[in-house]
Amino acid sequence: MTNLSKSWFAVIVDQNESHREILNSVVAQQSGHVVANYPNIRQYEKNFADKKPDVVFLDSDVVSLSELKACTHNESSACYIYIGPSDNEAIIYEAFMAGAIGYIPKPFSQSTIIVTGKQMDIVTGK
Repeated sequence: MTNLSKSWFAVIVDQNESHREILNSVVAQQSGHVVANYPNIRQYEKNFADKKPDVVFLDSDVVSLSELKACTHNESSACYIYIGPSDNEAIIYEAFMAGAIGYIPKPFSQSTIIVTGKQMDIVTGK
């Protein structure tokens, strides 16, 4: 598999440790991106008050659509990718309306995460 030549700072916010490990592993292996992991939005906000990531992966079990909307309006420099159910088109639509630039359906696959990483290189210009 191809590693991306550019790197951006990514954060994963998900309460499920195995999901964080899978995302962390795939993003790091495929893209060489630096990844920080948090089980909830509060810890992310506490640790990133001054330093803003390029992209944040937010799980729908941890972060509501209203919290996603608040994040996208408060941190215009970060790009948000929402992770949620694959069978609910309304949530997918609302995630984009709330400011997400991408959506990873659960259960997610390695190829979906790789495509998202390549899209982030385009969006961030890195």
